[in-house]
Amino acid sequence: PMIGTAVRQLLHDIDWGELDYLLIDLPPGTSDASMSMAQEGPISGVVIAVCLGIIAVQGWRWWSAQQTEKASVLYNAVSAAARSNDVAKAKDAMAQLADKYGGTAYAPRAALVLAGTLHGAGDKAGAKAQLASVIDRDSEPELKEIARLRLAALLMDDKQYDEALRTLDAKHDDAFAGIYADMRGDILVAAGRTADARAA
Repeated sequence: PMIGTAVRQLLHDIDWGELDYLLIDLPPGTSDASMSMAQEGPISGVVIAVCLGIIAVQGWRWWSAQQTEKASVLYNAVSAAARSNDVAKAKDAMAQLADKYGGTAYAPRAALVLAGTLHGAGDKAGAKAQLASVIDRDSEPELKEIARLRLAALLMDDKQYDEALRTLDAKHDDAFAGIYADMRGDILVAAGRTADARAA
């Protein structure tokens, strides 16, 4: 009703003079207002254009789908290289994925895969860097939890006990509470802090 009233005021209460064209941009979801203009407008012909916003939304969806599809190809390349223990190919595909499609859901998942591959190849620093990238970027909470647990395990293996414990200090979902407590206990035992491990 408010939009309809505004349209009527716009058409009837303002002296536009003689116009060849009158362009009015209406937001999406205001089809009633468009019909009111067609019915009430003192004009000989009406052309109601689809709002550019709708076109923009469709364009964004198409672009997002394209990005996701291309990211999935690179994710599969990382996974295939990991299965064949081809570290160089896995790193190359991951670099492209992170650079071009780092905002997709495939990027953190590929980073987790690559971290495992690098760790298996003895590149602990590279594995830690990939896990840290999952934690630092705007990843899904569950992926962050997994990355923190794996990173804490790597730090424990390197006898970096305090840093491993700090990694687990981050806020985590209740569903991971038991796993976090177990990992914290393992780290404390490895550090020789048996009493603290019992308390954990």
